[in-house]
Amino acid sequence: MSLRLKMASENIVAILLAAGSSRRFGKDKLLQRLPNNQTVVASTAANLKKATSKVIAVIRPNHVQLENELQALDIRMIVNQHAGSGMASSIVAGILASQEADGWIVALADMPWVKPETIVRIKEMLLQGKSLVAPLHENRRGNPVGFSRQWKEQLLKLQGDLGARLLLTNNLEKLSTFTTDDKAILTDIDYPGDLDHQ
Repeated sequence: MSLRLKMASENIVAILLAAGSSRRFGKDKLLQRLPNNQTVVASTAANLKKATSKVIAVIRPNHVQLENELQALDIRMIVNQHAGSGMASSIVAGILASQEADGWIVALADMPWVKPETIVRIKEMLLQGKSLVAPLHENRRGNPVGFSRQWKEQLLKLQGDLGARLLLTNNLEKLSTFTTDDKAILTDIDYPGDLDHQ
C-alpha cells in the first residue's frame, strides 16, 4: 500500500479535552506559557497534529482566547455546553462530532510534553486492530489512550469527571499496552509549579 493510500485510509481521530475549569491551578492553565513560550494548549495540540491529521478540540463556551490559540493551529473545535458536568461530557461531545471514525485517541490538553512518536504508536496499534491502547512508563499507565470503534456506545454512555478511566479499569483484559521512555505520559499540569516540569 502506498503511503498516500495508507494516509487516506487512516480514520483515527484525536479528541483534545480542553473544556476544564483549572480550579486547582487558580487561573486558566491552558493559556499559560511554557519555557518554550508556547501556551500549554498550543503545545499539546501541535504534538497531536504532528501525529495525526484529524484533531478535534472540545472547549467550554465563550472561551475566546482558547479559540484563538487553536484556530491558529487550524484545529477543529467543538463547544461542550455541559462542560461543568465533568470530563466525560467532553469525551461524548468529541465522539458525537466524529461518529464516522474507526477509533479515537483521547488526549488531555494539560499534557503538553507527550511526544508525537508516542501518539503515533497509539494510532498505529489501533490501525493494526487493537481494541484499547495505552502507553506505559516505568510500569505506570499514562495518557493519551486509544479506543477502537467497538467502544463507541460505551464511550457515549460515560458520565462524570472520571472520563474513561472506569471503562479502562473494567476491561483490562482487552487493553494493549506498550512501554515508552516518554515520561510525559504521566505528567500533567495541575499547579503553577508544574509548568517548569519537563
